[in-house]
Amino acid sequence: MPALVVNFDDVLFRNGGAAPRPDAIRLIKDAAEAGWQIALTSALAQDEVRSLLANFLADLAETALVAGSDYAPAEEPNIVDFAAGKLGTMPEQTLVLERGELGFARANEAGLPNIILSHALPTDGDLFHTQLVIDRFGLSDDVGPITVLADPHGIRPRPLVTVEHLEACLAPFVRRLNEFGVIRSEDA
Repeated sequence: MPALVVNFDDVLFRNGGAAPRPDAIRLIKDAAEAGWQIALTSALAQDEVRSLLANFLADLAETALVAGSDYAPAEEPNIVDFAAGKLGTMPEQTLVLERGELGFARANEAGLPNIILSHALPTDGDLFHTQLVIDRFGLSDDVGPITVLADPHGIRPRPLVTVEHLEACLAPFVRRLNEFGVIRSEDA
C-alpha cells in the first residue's frame, strides 16, 4: 500500500496561513480514498493538527498518522524520515509532499521520492529523489494548468496533479533502486 507524507504546516497551510489550500485538500483526500496511507508532519502538537484537520478532512483527522511536535522525539533529526518510518512502508512506496527549499532538503535527506511545491527550482539542483517541482497541485476549475518547473521523469501532471501522477512518481524511484540492485525484480 503506498503512503504519502505531507508537511501539514507548509503544504496544507502555506506557512501558517489561516485557510488550507483547496488543491492540497483535494489531492490528499483523493489519495486517502484510493487507499494511500497518510502521514502529516508538523511543528504543532498532534491535537492541534487533528483539530484543524477535522474542519476539512474529518476522516483523516481520526486515521492519519500525525508526527507533531509532541510525537516526534526532539533528537529525531528529520521529521519526514521519522514519519515514514512510523508508517512502516518501504521507501519505494512512500512519496513526500513538501514545500520550498527547507522541504526539499528534508525530503531529500530522508532519501524518499518527493514532490516539491515551489515557485523556483531548488538551489541545490540535485533532483535525484525529486519527481516534480510545481507551483501548486491544481483544481479542476482552475483557469490555467499548474506550472511545472521540473519533471525529470516525464510525468506531465497537467492540468492538475492526480493520484495517478502520485503513483507515477513512485515508478521511477523503483526503477532506480532496481538499477542499483537495492530491490529484487520479484519485489518491484
